[in-house]
Amino acid sequence: MRRIFFVLLLLSSVVSCAHIEEQANYSDFERESMSQLKTDLLEYNANFSCDAQTKSWSSFWKRLKITVAADLSGAFWGAILLPAFPEISVLAGVLSSIYSATYPNDYYIPNQSYWGVYDSFVGMTVIDSVEVVHNNIICQLYSESPTQFPNYTIAQLYNKVAGYVADQYDVNLSTVNRVHIQQIAMKAQEVVAESDDVEGLISGLQRYTNGYDEEIDIIHTYLSGVYHIGDNLQLQREYTRGFIENIKNSTVNAVIKNRLVSAVSVGGHSMVLWQESSVQ
Repeated sequence: MRRIFFVLLLLSSVVSCAHIEEQANYSDFERESMSQLKTDLLEYNANFSCDAQTKSWSSFWKRLKITVAADLSGAFWGAILLPAFPEISVLAGVLSSIYSATYPNDYYIPNQSYWGVYDSFVGMTVIDSVEVVHNNIICQLYSESPTQFPNYTIAQLYNKVAGYVADQYDVNLSTVNRVHIQQIAMKAQEVVAESDDVEGLISGLQRYTNGYDEEIDIIHTYLSGVYHIGDNLQLQREYTRGFIENIKNSTVNAVIKNRLVSAVSVGGHSMVLWQESSVQ
């Protein structure tokens, strides 16, 4: 029997059409822990050895922001809403991912070379690995109807994604405020469209998120590292795995740790998932 998500009625009070209204309430210890984590991650970035050989930085930047940043933002905002329920991070992340990747003039499709070969960055079972579930749902939805994939309205897309998420986690999502989840996807796409560089992406995240600057700083560090590496997918996977290990080994509390790991792992897996379509 499926779990009923009565608790998701809370969503109506924590999302507005302007921004995520849920406020972070960090203790001094948590702020110190995140400050140390940021220091460790900056050192990790500085020591990560790579020889970036990207054919076109403008093309790579477009792909990074439309796929990685949009997916990461949706997963992050979903994890803020209900930290204890990965279903919401997956739902918001997948919806943001497809909505951004198929937005008019920005048509990306799942890369079939990577279908079914994802391994978790975080060492959990598949059902608990947000990034694996995220990509599998996108691939399933695409394979169901490749021609319809770029043409869903946001409401149709929500229905499709929610159905896959409900089946994956064996939950009843009928109590979710769908409008608010759809707003997350639209805001993620808006942030992407308005961003000309990593700093612009981060400014957009901050603009729609109250009081999570320390966590967004960690995301900033990650996206800066991804951009520096370029389109070498093997290096991207190695980099993301090491970045997540630093988060997992830090002293930040479990809620923050899970939120950051979800966002970064979804972003990292999205790098290997999407490819630009030759059909616009």
